[in-house]
Amino acid sequence: MMIDISRLMRSGMAGYPGDPPFVMKRGPNVDRGDEYSFTSISMHSHCGTHLDAPRHFIAGGAQIGDFPLEAFNPLAEVIDCREMQDIYAEHLEARLSRDDTAVLLLTDASELGDGDYVAEHPALTVDAARFLVSRQARLVGIDYLSVERDGDGSFPVHHVLLGAGFLLLEHLCLAGVKPGLYRLTCLPLKLDRAEAAPCRAVLTDAAATL
Repeated sequence: MMIDISRLMRSGMAGYPGDPPFVMKRGPNVDRGDEYSFTSISMHSHCGTHLDAPRHFIAGGAQIGDFPLEAFNPLAEVIDCREMQDIYAEHLEARLSRDDTAVLLLTDASELGDGDYVAEHPALTVDAARFLVSRQARLVGIDYLSVERDGDGSFPVHHVLLGAGFLLLEHLCLAGVKPGLYRLTCLPLKLDRAEAAPCRAVLTDAAATL
C-alpha cells in the first residue's frame, strides 16, 4: 500500500511569509462547452511539499539536479514528535532505531489546516540537527513549511543540515501515519539549476523493498 504524505497544492494554501503565493488560474473548460480544458500555474520552487538542496543556503552547494534518483528513494523512519514545539537531540536518540535512514518528523503540524502561516510551529533545534548529521540521515523531513522557526534570520538548522549535504523535505502531511520504518519516494520536478523543487512524496512498506 502507498501512503500519500504530500500536501494538496491549491490557491490559498499556506506559504512562507513574503514568498509569492501559489496560484492556479482556470482557463478554457470542457464542462463549460470549450473544446479543451487548460490551467495556468504560478509558483516558486518551495511551494507545497518540496525538497531543499544545499544550494538553498550553501554557496556552491549541490542543486536538486545534482542528486542521483536513489537519493529520493531512501529507507525512512517516521519519528513521533507530537506535543513538542522544540525537537531536541535526546528525543531523537531515544527513538531512532538505526543509522543511515532518512528521518521524517511527525509533529502536531500535520493536524493544522493548510491556510494561514503559523509562526510558532514545531521545529528542530540546532543540537538535533547536529545529531542527525552524526547519524548520517542524509534526508530530513518535517510536516510544516520549514524545519526551523524564523528566529533571527540566520537559519542555523538549515546551515547545519544543508552544509552537511543533506536534502530537506518540507511541508509533509503525516496525519494518520504510524511511527516506524518505511520506503520513502519523493521525486522532485526536473528543474534546471534549482535549489529546491516541489515533489510528490509517498511511503510504502519498508519490508517489501528490503
